[in-house]
Amino acid sequence: MLKETSLSVARREPQEHLVVRASRKAELSVAAQFENWLLNNNYRPTTAFDYQGRIERLCRKEGYTLSHLAENIASILPEYEINGKQSAYGKRSHTSVRQALRRFKMFLVSNKLIESVK
Repeated sequence: MLKETSLSVARREPQEHLVVRASRKAELSVAAQFENWLLNNNYRPTTAFDYQGRIERLCRKEGYTLSHLAENIASILPEYEINGKQSAYGKRSHTSVRQALRRFKMFLVSNKLIESVK
């Protein structure tokens, strides 16, 4: 009986990991959609790849998920603008972090993932 119990526990663990992997896969899907949207809007492949990476690094740095960033872009983006609390970070690499956030917002609005908000 002891073996059965440990076996059933072992079977549950991978299922829990599948949930985490599924949400990670959804996050990757949004990131890939963002990169494709940039490419379809005539951004260079290097720029599209760079902006996607900057969004992902910002999320890691701040502990955000892409979903959280998308839902709160209206309040997060101003923090990285010229007079925001995070303006120094937004200004990095010739403001490409700020530009990536702006383009991410445009992507969300154009795909109707959020309503147009100023």
